[in-house]
Order: sequence, then structure tokens, then C-alpha cells
Amino acid sequence: MSQRERTTYHMAEQRAAALLGPIEEAVRDLQDRTAHYLERLDLGTDANAEALREAGEALRLAAGRIAAAAATPEAGVHPATTGSNGRKRILITGAGGGIGQDLAERLKERYDLRLMYRSSVPDAPPSPDLVTADIADLKAVLPAMEGIDAVVHLAGEPDPRASWEAVHEANIIGTRNVLEAARQAGVARVVFASTNHVMGMYDRDRQWPIYAGQPVRPDSLYGVSKAFGEALGRYYADQYGLDVVCLRIGWFLPEPKDEISRWMWLSPRDCAQVVWRAIEADVRFGIFYAISANGGRHWDITDTIEVLGYRPEDDAERFFAERG
Repeated sequence: MSQRERTTYHMAEQRAAALLGPIEEAVRDLQDRTAHYLERLDLGTDANAEALREAGEALRLAAGRIAAAAATPEAGVHPATTGSNGRKRILITGAGGGIGQDLAERLKERYDLRLMYRSSVPDAPPSPDLVTADIADLKAVLPAMEGIDAVVHLAGEPDPRASWEAVHEANIIGTRNVLEAARQAGVARVVFASTNHVMGMYDRDRQWPIYAGQPVRPDSLYGVSKAFGEALGRYYADQYGLDVVCLRIGWFLPEPKDEISRWMWLSPRDCAQVVWRAIEADVRFGIFYAISANGGRHWDITDTIEVLGYRPEDDAERFFAERG
């Protein structure tokens, strides 16, 4: 038997009846041939006849199992569902972080949220559906995916100055575990919080404007770890059919505060909008800049607007002009 890891195929997600129909037909054809041989041919010995009868019984059982698999979701698989109110169920990892806390408050009226915290849970979380798990532990992450339609993956090491050890566990192993757990649970989509630091060397060299489709040029090990997450997302989209939308988030702030934030600001309400657009857009895989409509921006958001339908409401230039 091949040592390559076998892929779990989620029947509920893949029109199993259509896929298994030809296999079922082939098995039943073998059943018919086996019956014909038993009835019409001289098999020479009782042992040969008994062996053929056993083969026929095995084929009968196989046909029944195939038919059942085509009609019933695979045991242990939790297909994407919606809540009783018809809203999608969304898991937010890293719900205790600055973006996660604000995002949960802004999305709780749009979706049924499950919030994942690494350890401590706030006193008054915006959703009663809570889990605690370290994303570096795949077994701990798997139960959080049950019944989820999409994951907004914010958890990880957020410091651009972080060490290799820190980003390796949280951003590389952790992101792989989130994608793998989503795949195993039959989750339809993962929205991955990437970063502008994936392209930071363009900024360092002032090579503007920067487009999402350019070759990556990380400015730190943190940026490298996020570039890995984008590449891994591409793999999971191509190999397993998991929708993955990567958002290169700028500087999330309540309001812009200096010259740098004039071009990289992402306001809280624009952040919430770009995330729900990423959840809803008809796209298998994509990488998009997530910043507000800043007049002095250096990063192109054309694809974010045209593909995701993003309509940013805030602009750092307008903010400073209004403040005088």
C-alpha cells in the first residue's frame, strides 16, 4: 500500500451520488457476471464454485455500501450548515486579539459566530459559542470546526520582529493546522489574515505602487511566515478544493495617526466589510490588499474592489482634512 497520506473525501460536499454512480454500476456488472459464471459454466471443483459465490457476496455488500455512501454524509464528517436562522456559522480564530475583538462585535449581527481563544476568555464575549485551543495543536483545533461554514483565521504571532521559533509554531504550524482541520471537517472557506510585510522590501525600496500579484519580498521572518500561509492556502485550494481568500491587512487603527498611516490605514468598519466580503465572494483563491480608500495609498486595491466587491468607506486623507 502506498505510504502517501490518504485524503478524506467529504461526500456531503462533492455530489457523491453522481461521483459514485459509475463505480456502483461497475460493481453490479461484476455481480451479474459472477452469477452468470455460477449458473452457466463448469467451474471444475466445488472449491472454485464456493470461491466465486464468496466473491459474489462481497460484491453485493460493496454495492450496498456504495449506494449508502452516495445517499448519506460520511460518518464523522460535519458538512457546512447554517444556523436555525439561516445565517452562516463563522469561526474566528484569534478572537482575543485587537482585530478579533472588534471584528466579532461588528459581525455578530450578520453571522452566527464561534470564537476561538488560546486560553483566557473575556468576561462578556460577543458570542456564547466559545472554544479555547492552541492552533499549534491540530487535535485541539479539530473540534472547533464542527458545523462551520467559514473560518476567519486571525490567530498567530503578530509581531514583525518575532523570532523564527515564534513564527514557526504560531504562523507556520498553526496555519497548516487550521487549514487541515478545515479540510477534514468539510469547511467551505478560510479567510486568512496575511500582512503587508509579505511585500515589505518593496516599501523599503520605495518601489510603488505595489500589486498583489507581484513576487513576494518579505521584510522579516514574520513576513516570510505569512507568505508561507498564502502559498499553503493556494495548495489547499488546488489540491482539496478549499476556498482560501488571503487578505494583506494594513495598519488596523481606530483612526490614522501619522504619515505612515496615511497610506496603510485600515479602519475598523472597513476591516469588517472586507472580511465579510471575503466570506461571501465567489472566488476559489485570491490574495487581496485590505486597507481603507486612503488617497495616498501605495498598495493597489483594485482587485479587492472588483473581485470581492469591497467598497471602503474611510480615507486617511479625508480624515486629516476634516481634522484640519
